[in-house]
Amino acid sequence: MVLHDERELVKRLANGDTEAFQEFFYRYTDRIYAHALHFTKSSELAKDLVQDIFTKIWVDREKLAGVEKLEGYLFIVSRNFIKNELRRKVFTVANHDYLEAFFQYDELSISGKLELKELEGHIEQAVNQMPPQLQTAFRLSRQQGLSHEEIAERMKISKFTSKTYIVRALDILRKYMSERFPGQIQ
Repeated sequence: MVLHDERELVKRLANGDTEAFQEFFYRYTDRIYAHALHFTKSSELAKDLVQDIFTKIWVDREKLAGVEKLEGYLFIVSRNFIKNELRRKVFTVANHDYLEAFFQYDELSISGKLELKELEGHIEQAVNQMPPQLQTAFRLSRQQGLSHEEIAERMKISKFTSKTYIVRALDILRKYMSERFPGQIQ
């Protein structure tokens, strides 16, 4: 089914028509993904956010009844959802001021570049101490930007195992960094 009339699509979505939702999903997925990728700079996180955004829209579909411009509504909903998720994941009380200051500047100062290089060195040391499978999964995820599915295919493991490896690797990294920077890492 291809609906060319946006008002009809909105009406059917608001009434819970799953075929209309499927059309809506295929029509707007790429735009939402590009929008999420712009904000997150992570293909994995952007894919997760796209799924969450469409889930939220489906759950709140009755709100669509009053929408006149679907694309504008979708842009606003996705932007707000992405920003809220990023705030929730990144902005903790402990590092709020640091992150605000960091994002106010487009270029790092010389001391900022040195700090970044030092931090990258610590991260590399932590990763080098991980078991080989965790190292591989972590590098594929964080350095090459592969999704859990892509990591699973490349490493010949299940998607669940891929997720587990990343979670374990991040836990090891967090512990390593909190030992080196007590009170600074959450």
